[in-house]
Amino acid sequence: MTTILNGLAAIAVILTFLGIDCESIHDGPDDPVPKTAEPIKILGDVGEADADVFDHAYDRVQDSKPDEPVTVNVESVDKSDYTSEDPAESFGTSFIYNNPYFTDPRDGQTYRIVRIGNRTWMAENLNYKAVNSSCYDNDEFNCKKYGRLYGWGTAMSVCPIGWRLPSSAEWDDLVQVAGGSAVAGKMLKSKTQWNGMDKYNFAALPGGYRRNRNSFSGVGSYGGWWSATDNTGSQAHNRSMRLKLDRVNGDSHHKGYSYSVRCVQE
Repeated sequence: MTTILNGLAAIAVILTFLGIDCESIHDGPDDPVPKTAEPIKILGDVGEADADVFDHAYDRVQDSKPDEPVTVNVESVDKSDYTSEDPAESFGTSFIYNNPYFTDPRDGQTYRIVRIGNRTWMAENLNYKAVNSSCYDNDEFNCKKYGRLYGWGTAMSVCPIGWRLPSSAEWDDLVQVAGGSAVAGKMLKSKTQWNGMDKYNFAALPGGYRRNRNSFSGVGSYGGWWSATDNTGSQAHNRSMRLKLDRVNGDSHHKGYSYSVRCVQE
């Protein structure tokens, strides 16, 4: 990307809400003709590089929690001359923010969802309170930040109606879309909690895991997620990511351990 024109002191982010089919995310079919609503203008100070503008725009629209897909057109204006009626000088940067939300009818909690490949995933760790689930270090703050940790038996049935625990093969499909196991961790990890790029808006978090009732490990540096695929009578497959590694690991662990859960839509 090129450097923003000298003399520009701020960025107006024009957020135009479009009726785009969720199938159009990433590698879905062509977009239908969109229905455009009135644009929402947000003026804010950002850095000098287009990449900073991009990140700033993405964060602002994510904070607004849109309930339908959004096309974001980023345009530059001189803050000293800016009024809400002034046209903005476009430098041609735009992207589709396609993260609608799902509300769990059981407890009213809301989760971002994202279409990656041919599956719709929850883009947050599940935080539904169930038997054989816990907060890291038994601290409710960690549940709010990272979601709950679940034993495998509970994980198999804890997703809300219309959602389920992904199979090991579905995790493999996600990893392949994100560039393969060697780099998918960096592509899928959240930018704010550790060292990810979050290229696909999956926002994987380092929620740690629980070995037994009061033995927890890895929060802030390790994230592990159950799959629905049994390995042996006592173990099941999961996927994990680590702070200092770009890869996604495929592991098998004891079903009595507790890991995070990401649900996929049926």
